[in-house]
Amino acid sequence: MEQVIGSVKAFRLSELPLDVVVRMVELSQRTWPRDPPETPQDEASRRVAEARAFTGRPEHAAMSYAVIEHDRVLAMAHTFAREIDTSIGRMTILALGGVVVVEDQRGIGLGRAVVEAAFRQVDNGVFPFSLFQTEPHNRGFYSKLGAVFIDNPIVNSLDTKRERKSPFGDDTVVRYPAGPGWPDGEIDLRGPGY
Repeated sequence: MEQVIGSVKAFRLSELPLDVVVRMVELSQRTWPRDPPETPQDEASRRVAEARAFTGRPEHAAMSYAVIEHDRVLAMAHTFAREIDTSIGRMTILALGGVVVVEDQRGIGLGRAVVEAAFRQVDNGVFPFSLFQTEPHNRGFYSKLGAVFIDNPIVNSLDTKRERKSPFGDDTVVRYPAGPGWPDGEIDLRGPGY
């Protein structure tokens, strides 16, 4: 189901045509090369299959937010539901990832548009918070959108190596929105970083 939010289109990932997902993956792979490498077609097929296999609440389905012009993906963000364990119990949060804008379109508000569209799921009460990682140079960008940076220890209790280190690759961990209700103490992602 496609929904238009300003210039941003919101799609259930499970319903996107594969060629659109391939273009999104190509943009993502240009920004963050994969190790080991995976073809855009293989990654897109895998992502769509994972989204179609989702059996949770429909409003928690994986979503893609994109600005697309003449079949060119200019900006995008992806979201999905993630159950985490906290000091106050299990919580289902909005996982945000894959936020990227093509280089020649940066600085004109497209990144803000796709992230604000994604955050509407939190604003509308579908999720209590969004939790994600970012690079340190993005702190100002997310602060302006109402996000705050957390220092909770982040772990993955499902890691078979039983390493007690953060599954996130970046040290800058962010939650949206600011305000009360966020737990103190360790946050268990119950899976790999995203």
